[in-house]
Amino acid sequence: MNVVIVGGGTAGWSAALAFSQYKKYNITVIASKEIPIIGVGESTTGLFLDLIKNNFDELDFIKQTGSSYKIGIKHVNWLNGNDYFNSPLGYDIKDYDYYRLYHIAENKKFTSIQSALMENNQLPFVNGLPIEIHHKAYHLDTFKTGQYIKEQLLKQNKVKHIEDTVVQVNRNENGYIKNLITKNNQQIEGNLYIDCSGFKRLLSNHIPFKDYKDNLLVNKAISFHVKNKTIKNYTQATALKHGWIWEIPLQHRTGCGYVFCDKFITDEEAVKEIEQYVGDKIEIQKIISFNSGRLEKAFDKNVLTVGLSTAFVEPLEATSIHMSIFQINYYLNNTDNFNEESYNRDISNYWDNIRDFIILHYRSTRNDTEFWKEASSDKRLSNNLKSMLDIWKHRPPKDEDYGLFSKLALGNTLWLQILLGMNLLDKNMVKRDLIKKDLYDKSINEHLRVSKEIEYVTNNAISNTNFYLIS
Repeated sequence: MNVVIVGGGTAGWSAALAFSQYKKYNITVIASKEIPIIGVGESTTGLFLDLIKNNFDELDFIKQTGSSYKIGIKHVNWLNGNDYFNSPLGYDIKDYDYYRLYHIAENKKFTSIQSALMENNQLPFVNGLPIEIHHKAYHLDTFKTGQYIKEQLLKQNKVKHIEDTVVQVNRNENGYIKNLITKNNQQIEGNLYIDCSGFKRLLSNHIPFKDYKDNLLVNKAISFHVKNKTIKNYTQATALKHGWIWEIPLQHRTGCGYVFCDKFITDEEAVKEIEQYVGDKIEIQKIISFNSGRLEKAFDKNVLTVGLSTAFVEPLEATSIHMSIFQINYYLNNTDNFNEESYNRDISNYWDNIRDFIILHYRSTRNDTEFWKEASSDKRLSNNLKSMLDIWKHRPPKDEDYGLFSKLALGNTLWLQILLGMNLLDKNMVKRDLIKKDLYDKSINEHLRVSKEIEYVTNNAISNTNFYLIS
């Protein structure tokens, strides 16, 4: 089967890598140096880490790309403008997460090995050996990552690379792509075409787009770099007056960006706010405008869209690369009985679920600016999120609340982290439910056990910065 991927970058080369694991695919990537790559640094989830570890030497990847480990997200000033909470990866308790619920009931910050490692900026390597934690991810330099995957695939002769630009898409009378014409007048044919061309959507711009602008206000980002003071083991998301700023620590620098809504602040005012936060002048890398939303179809005829071509919510919670890998895996795992209608329904539902998850972050008590008043307004709620929040007034969340498909993708763990950190569940209701289910004492014992583990691990784990010096 001939697979033609349009676009390089992290999405395009990750798609090539995933498909290259199957011998039945002949893969061609069309990518040109003329097309700039969005992103100065990107945060991932465990799906991307699995893709790398299953195909490459992980330490070589980290060394060559300047990537760093990520074990969580630190949210600063989201609740009231003078607060923070950690959202560590992992420590999943399926369905009824009594351990996280215990922290809500007792109004405690979440306690786990991952959260303790975040507080101490350490990695889960004790006495030179890795310890088992439930989840890790990466902070990436998107350009270096794409180049690394490209070089490895070309070295192993797993893909063909055409350095060119698609200028014409030819379709038959039924809407299927027949071939692509490039700037250098090459005609390229395939059985399956994968659109990784980002917001250009070169193969999919005819598909209707569902806008999320009524739910999420931010629509612009200013990206920049800062020098590392230290290499952190977490992504930091700090709420400012008119949006929020990301900080993604790589080995050689920290990639940053201010995400805001241009209805409330100009680019020049945004830069002033950044420089006030950073305490220095910045050099702008890119100013990116975006529309939050998704295509009505992630798969159309013989075109699979991946990455920004399919959808974009906003940079919060590393959903872009996560969904790129998820969509590819979902397709590859179902090729024998692939159903276009089911695929589109499921991917659409998942993106809508992500939208609701992101809205949850803005359920803030902040009212210091018009942006926060608007962003936290009840009118931003989707019908689905409003329904879930109403249910959660009377009982804690369960996996089933998100639907079967979303249980496979986001699930209860990440939702509970934000519900806990944003103080969105009634602690008395949660405590009553734990006692009713006879899980309150079990939660206390689990907390004591984890606390003892934390003491040993943090006394012996390697510092995040030292790890990269040694490796």
